[in-house]
Amino acid sequence: MQFRPFSEFLWLGALSLVPFVSSASATPTVQGVRDYTPVVVQPSVALGDATPLEHAVPSVSPLGTLPNILLTGYWPPSNEALRRFSPDPIQNPLGWIGANWEGRGYDVYAYFPEFNPANCNQCGQGMGDLEVDYQDTSADFWAIANGLEPVAIITFSRGFINLSWEVEMNQINRTSWFQDFTAPRTPTPSPPDAGVPAGHIRHSSLPVERIVEAVDQ
Repeated sequence: MQFRPFSEFLWLGALSLVPFVSSASATPTVQGVRDYTPVVVQPSVALGDATPLEHAVPSVSPLGTLPNILLTGYWPPSNEALRRFSPDPIQNPLGWIGANWEGRGYDVYAYFPEFNPANCNQCGQGMGDLEVDYQDTSADFWAIANGLEPVAIITFSRGFINLSWEVEMNQINRTSWFQDFTAPRTPTPSPPDAGVPAGHIRHSSLPVERIVEAVDQ
């Protein structure tokens, strides 16, 4: 399974879908069954703790054989929306609900950073998994993705603060970036994907228009 550099998917808008399977419907399908090993993640960050902690590398659980879907979030509310799918008992004390989600044949896992609620009008980098930092996000992403081997990845991120939303269809191999909070403040390298030219657009293989229609309904 080949993954693309994750830093190219930061700062893309309200909702990015980065699929690794093609599908003719909004619900991905998998031909056949492979031996998927689910991941149980050790607690990575205490809520309210101001000290950033390193990503906890997933450990193997003997339970479960379903294919995995990975959800990632960043600034609120994208991290809060995914909290019940976190396997981390500190981030999600109410318990993981992603096992065979809605009986659809997929286990759904979510990873996201935490922020100080008192300062979240200016949330900053955050702490824990997938901090809002190009290099940190990339390092955390590969550890998580290599453990889960997901068939699809859905990235939730915050765009305009006006309650609007969008499904991103284009992922661009950019050379110009918003700066993050810790040096180096842009992706390294830039553009991040050496396999295609700068400015190359990779289109989502998911049925984006049908997803928008389903959400609107």
